[in-house]
Amino acid sequence: MKQHPCYAAIDVGSNAVRLLIARIKEGEYPVAEKEILLRIPLRLGSDVFTLQRLSDESARCLTKTMEAFSNLISVFRPLSIKACATSAMREAENGLEVVEEIRRQSGINLEIIDGKKEAEFIFANRPDRLLPQGCASFLYIDVGGGSTELNLYTDGELQENESFRLGTVRLLEKAVNKSEWVRMHEWICEHVQNRQVVGIGSGGNIGRLHRLAKRSEQQAMSRDQLKKVYRQLKVLDENERVSQFKLKPSRADVIVPAAKIYLSAMKWAGIEKIYVPKFGLADGLILELHRQHQQGNPDHLLRN
Repeated sequence: MKQHPCYAAIDVGSNAVRLLIARIKEGEYPVAEKEILLRIPLRLGSDVFTLQRLSDESARCLTKTMEAFSNLISVFRPLSIKACATSAMREAENGLEVVEEIRRQSGINLEIIDGKKEAEFIFANRPDRLLPQGCASFLYIDVGGGSTELNLYTDGELQENESFRLGTVRLLEKAVNKSEWVRMHEWICEHVQNRQVVGIGSGGNIGRLHRLAKRSEQQAMSRDQLKKVYRQLKVLDENERVSQFKLKPSRADVIVPAAKIYLSAMKWAGIEKIYVPKFGLADGLILELHRQHQQGNPDHLLRN
């Protein structure tokens, strides 16, 4: 049977770098079906949020990772690829220098995007399709290593969005200003608090928390269930989290601050349950490439 053509997407985050190679499953809502998903926990934010730049070693590791991704992508011969970087690369003083070195060494054009563009790509997955009928408004909460993106949707349209310098790696590095918590609280009070909304969570940590709460993709996780898992994890050290909850070491430290951010946002917004779809930025990039290809405007970003 002839396979559908594939696409490749790279998400350079503050905690990890991801490569997704996927094919499109058509339907009412197209879905990116994974061929391969690789996650490399480079933790670029540890440098940027303390030094304001990528160290030589981090820049070298990122460039080598992108070279490896480029070689692997060439085996699959995708129609096109898209590579995007978020919070850490946005703030790195030498971010553009590193982007140019990556292009020179790997042929990959890495685009540094802002929070609004990130939200647009993520919403390409149409997370609202998982909600029960009658849920007109929802708050999309995406917690990464360097930032938290809040996006308020009503009837499938983005109403408000904001990016906050609250992230898991940033919290671990004690690089969060208390005023940023206040700013997020005030934003939620102004835009969300008096609405009837449900939550949709994005990110690897909320996905793991959702599974630890023993919820399926179709089942929402209540705030109380999330709080219970958070309390269980919080009292353990990282090695105990790995052994008792089968967490990867690169997940065992960031999962607790992630839970704290989700719980705070849910509490302030009056959200009692959150849905956790199994997709993120890379999936949205795949769908964006597919849309461009259908329109006859493919975004080729890999050197031939």
